[in-house]
Amino acid sequence: MYYWFDAAIDRGSVDAMAAVGSTIVVQSKALRPIGKLMLECAVSKNHANAYKTLGVLADMEGRRLDAYRLWIKGVNEGCERCLMHVESIARTLNSNSSDPAVSKTINNPSMYRVEDDLISINTTPELQRIKKFYKNNWSYEISELPAFSRRLPVEMEFRPSDATLLLTLELERSQRTEKE
Repeated sequence: MYYWFDAAIDRGSVDAMAAVGSTIVVQSKALRPIGKLMLECAVSKNHANAYKTLGVLADMEGRRLDAYRLWIKGVNEGCERCLMHVESIARTLNSNSSDPAVSKTINNPSMYRVEDDLISINTTPELQRIKKFYKNNWSYEISELPAFSRRLPVEMEFRPSDATLLLTLELERSQRTEKE
C-alpha cells in the first residue's frame, strides 16, 4: 500500500496526497509539516475534502477560528464532510431566533442527529440546502471523475460573519467553562 501511495503521489495524485496527508497530520507530530503541505497541494488542485483535515489540524493547534474558516471554505468548495464541523455556527446564527421551535432545537443539543456521518441541521436553511445539493451530486460520488463534480452555486454559499464566528467561539468557551 505504501508503494502505491508513493507512486501515486509521485504522479501528482491529489487523492493520494489528501489520503496520506490526512493520516500523517493527526498521527505524527514530526511529519505534520509534510502532511500539511500535501493537504495544501491537494486543496490547490481543487480537492475540497482536504479542507476537513486542514481544519482539524488548525483546531489541534489551538487555532479554532482558523479551523472554522477552513471548514466554511471547504463547505463552499465542495467538502460535504466539512458540514458537520460548522454545526456550532448554525446554532449561533439561530440563537436569537424568535421562532420557539428553533430556540427549542438550539437549546437542546440532543435534537441534532448524526445521519450518514453528517449532522442533521434542522435549524439552518442555508446548510440544509447545501447538504441537499451535495446529496444530489451522486454521479461524482460514484465515479469520482472531476468532470461530474458540480460546484456549489455562489448564491448558496455559507457565509457567516466574523461577528458570528467570534460569538460561536465565545459560546463554546462558556460551555467548556460551565462543564469544568
